[in-house]
Amino acid sequence: MWRTPTTSSTTSSSNTLLASGTYRRTLTLHALRKGFDESGHHFDLCYFQPTSGLNPDLQKLYQGNVLQVMRQWKFSKYTEESIDNGIFLNGLPIFTAELKNPLSGQNAAHAIAQPPPGPVI
Repeated sequence: MWRTPTTSSTTSSSNTLLASGTYRRTLTLHALRKGFDESGHHFDLCYFQPTSGLNPDLQKLYQGNVLQVMRQWKFSKYTEESIDNGIFLNGLPIFTAELKNPLSGQNAAHAIAQPPPGPVI
């Protein structure tokens, strides 16, 4: 699926896809469940567990999902800014957490007051 837009476009597919804003305009949960269409192609971002085991192809797609937990994820190549913890599904950040240590005088209010990093995709 990814080769088709790459060969039919003169620019990088990932740059084109992200620059178009299609992913950003779509609510994350909706995009995960339904995927999205861009430049005449449909992209599925993940596969949910099938309701039955009757279709082995759907089972294989579901088992191909990759769930990752990353600590101190540096999201910018220009700064040293990082997110303390992130949970990623097939490379997409679906949950991030900023951890604070009460022993160093930090609390939840510090995490709330910390400016958000902006878009990470």
